[in-house]
Amino acid sequence: MHKTGLPAMRSFAQTYAIRVESRAIILAAGAFVLAGLCALLVMHGTHLPLWKGWSVGLLAILAGSLTGGIAYVVSAIDSSRRIAAKTGAKRRILRFAWDTTALTFTHVAIYCMLCLVMFSTLQTAFQGLRVDTLTGTMLVGVSGAATAYFLSLSAATTTAYTLSNLLTVFLSSGVLLSMTTTADPHWWEFNFSILGTTRDFSSLAFNVTLILAGATITIMADYATNDLSAWTKRLFGQASARIALIKWALVAIGILLACVGLVPVNRALIVHNTVATGMVVLFFVLMIALRWLLPGFPRTFFLLGYSFLGCIVVAAVMFFPIGYYNLTAFELIAAAFIFGWLVIFVRNIAAVTADASSH
Repeated sequence: MHKTGLPAMRSFAQTYAIRVESRAIILAAGAFVLAGLCALLVMHGTHLPLWKGWSVGLLAILAGSLTGGIAYVVSAIDSSRRIAAKTGAKRRILRFAWDTTALTFTHVAIYCMLCLVMFSTLQTAFQGLRVDTLTGTMLVGVSGAATAYFLSLSAATTTAYTLSNLLTVFLSSGVLLSMTTTADPHWWEFNFSILGTTRDFSSLAFNVTLILAGATITIMADYATNDLSAWTKRLFGQASARIALIKWALVAIGILLACVGLVPVNRALIVHNTVATGMVVLFFVLMIALRWLLPGFPRTFFLLGYSFLGCIVVAAVMFFPIGYYNLTAFELIAAAFIFGWLVIFVRNIAAVTADASSH
């Protein structure tokens, strides 16, 4: 009797998972060498602080951004090619290029924020410390390896669910970073848009966060509605044309959010307010219309959406005419409910898709 070897018995999912992990380790090893060599050349014969100015932390940000970005692109290209070869799906080159570029920048931005927090905290804990060449090289090398490893894994396992988690972490971290680094301690007396007007690091962080978050939403819209199409096919025998309406509504929301960052309020007040208002209105319309666009979707999700709408309306009344909240507080409450709803929507899509696939 012919015995099938172990590799032949493995499913595509198993062999793919092994390849993903192996590739991440190889890329991390290469990143460690590359980042370490860069740090060695720059730090040779010198001692640098952990943070502030020309420092080990800055070297880690520069080297890690390079190695992490390369690792993400390499992993995304290889994963896309192998999945397309296995499933026979046609690769959309332009769409793939857009997705990969935007998500690479988003992941690298998260890494930069993490490095900033980590090295500035270490510098505060070890005040006056200046590290030698060997120690600095190791720190930069490890930082580069870690970001290459995790970004490689992220690129190979991109789904609507993972993108929703990415959006949550990135948007909240970026806005919080802008809030804590702004030169104006009383910005909150006006509104969130003021954070994007100061022409310093805080302003850059705020506007770039909105731009990349908007881009991430457009990508997430594609992944999420592909899952919805597969779910409706299993449920009704064919994909619903209404899925396209949901997709383009989400894409429009992402574009409008990016425009809020591209057009600061101090440069074009009318344009800024128009796109911001349009984004909120479109969110509300989608929340309300989803019950008719997605028959068969979990009823609890619709009830949650209506309760979120009610909370936003109450917050609006508390802002005007009551005046209990200022504009910043209302914007914070509304944004929390809106983006919270979006994340829960994607999680519910993942849940119904998983249930449909198991039957």
